[in-house]
Amino acid sequence: MLLYFAFSGVPIASFLLQDYPNTYFYLGLLTIFLILLIWLRIYYKERDQLLDYDENLNFEKLIYIAIGIAGVYLTASFIISKFAKSSIYIPYQGMDVTYIGGFQLSGIWNDILFQLVLVAPSEELCKLVLHLAFYMKLREAFSKSVAKGASIGIPIFFWAMLHAYRAYTGPNMGVLILSAFIGGLIIFYIMYKTRSLLSAILVHAGYNSLVLLLTHG
Repeated sequence: MLLYFAFSGVPIASFLLQDYPNTYFYLGLLTIFLILLIWLRIYYKERDQLLDYDENLNFEKLIYIAIGIAGVYLTASFIISKFAKSSIYIPYQGMDVTYIGGFQLSGIWNDILFQLVLVAPSEELCKLVLHLAFYMKLREAFSKSVAKGASIGIPIFFWAMLHAYRAYTGPNMGVLILSAFIGGLIIFYIMYKTRSLLSAILVHAGYNSLVLLLTHG
């Protein structure tokens, strides 16, 4: 996971240098919640954590990631395909970008890279910190099962509402929120099952990239 964030630095720097839209927002989100996650790890070293999230990837986990991408896509397609392209808001610019060293990518491939290095990492990191923080507080007042359920569901619900609002507004918005919420649960399950935040990031980025390729490719 450390290598993933390290290698992300080069494209992020290129996005910044060329004023790629939304770069500052997602980079700020990523930085804030990365600091908060480090703070939680340093000051709250407790055995009773909601989940383990820092394991490395292997072939078995890659299979889970592929299943997660398919699950989120099929869920969204089944529920909302008639009135929206996606249950999750996906930033799209279609801009050409020249990266450090002179390497160039055109249009949609920059959007896909943007999902991989900024959108998915920042959003999944944000949700993870909220999951952990909610669980640490709620377990003091409620039973362990209630604390777990609420700490999983509440961050995903707010994430689903924000995404649904930016993806579509209309009479079927409730259905869209439900679709995004189920997608969020699938992403969380993959992270929980593989014990890797990176798995959640790749499922999220993989779904976004698939939608971009199908709608703009």
